[in-house]
Amino acid sequence: MKIKAVHKRGRKRGEPVEYEPQEKIPLAVQDAVVDHFDGRMCWVRNVVLGKFTHTIKGNPLKRKWQNNVYDAEGTADFNFREIKTGHIRPKKTLKFKIKFEDCLDYIGQPDLKVLKFETK
Repeated sequence: MKIKAVHKRGRKRGEPVEYEPQEKIPLAVQDAVVDHFDGRMCWVRNVVLGKFTHTIKGNPLKRKWQNNVYDAEGTADFNFREIKTGHIRPKKTLKFKIKFEDCLDYIGQPDLKVLKFETK
């Protein structure tokens, strides 16, 4: 579930607040590196956005959540830790390209699905 906050007042009290399109990029990059760097734990910091586009994929999900496809490029600091040995490696600043889309998780809340991820 990728939500920014929860409404605290008014008729929408208790409803999730969805991230803006550009705020979703660091979250998608973090999800992508989990699968991309096998055998190493990785976390992402200081994401600097370069080129970014998003296009509407269809009708809003559950009639209220965004339903877009995103393409982004940029740089980020990647911090690695070897799983078997526990060694923490020095951070690397790498360029990345990512393509992801909006989807719903198993409880019907907004989430992200990474379609393509590359680092240089």
